[in-house]
Amino acid sequence: MRLLLCLLLLLLSITTFSDESIRVITEHLPPYQIVENHTLVGGTSLEIMYHVLQRAGYPKSIEVLPWARAYHIALNEKNVVIFSMTRSSDRESLFQWIGSLRQLNYYFYSLKTNTHIQLTATNEALKYKAVAVRNSFEAQTLIKQGFIPDKNLILTSNYLNAWNILLKGRADITFANALIGDDVYKIISMSTNPFVKQDFVVEKTELFVAASKSTSKAIILKLQTALESIKQDGTFDQVLSNKTQSF
Repeated sequence: MRLLLCLLLLLLSITTFSDESIRVITEHLPPYQIVENHTLVGGTSLEIMYHVLQRAGYPKSIEVLPWARAYHIALNEKNVVIFSMTRSSDRESLFQWIGSLRQLNYYFYSLKTNTHIQLTATNEALKYKAVAVRNSFEAQTLIKQGFIPDKNLILTSNYLNAWNILLKGRADITFANALIGDDVYKIISMSTNPFVKQDFVVEKTELFVAASKSTSKAIILKLQTALESIKQDGTFDQVLSNKTQSF
């Protein structure tokens, strides 16, 4: 299997196509993609994508954009690759799915000081005001659950804004996967965690690399093969375990 992958990668790397250039876009989303001073500096998904692009023979060039803009570009332009994107039923037919980056469990979060918020089911959350990023999986999920924008759902431009809105008391709850929600207080430079995770899993899903519907099939095959190759040789697991060096 590993030999077959290597041969396929070699074949793809020496085959040229007139429409072979790609545009790779992402957002600031620790711990998956971390931006400092407008520059990508780390994150597990970023490390994985650098490996994938290198093995597929593409430049390691990635743009950072607000999520709503990145999402719009990936919906409407040709040969666009976007990560890290949650794969959902609403998005399934809108993109080409290259491969999984990580499994995720989603929870509601509130402030520890709001001790009256003790949720045991999703329908109980509807009586509170939530905050989420516009066009995000989180926002789409909350709307499906019955939240209404500008009524009991605040939509904002990025994830840090969402957590700060919760922190300032303008919203009662937010919706996030545990890998972000459990440690987000460190990202916003707090010494202690002011947030509490409500004690039930709301949603289980996966984080993916995706591409626009009009992206070349040759590009999709190259990237899928490269991603599978780093999973086969252990590089993928090393990145997730923080055992690999940055590029």
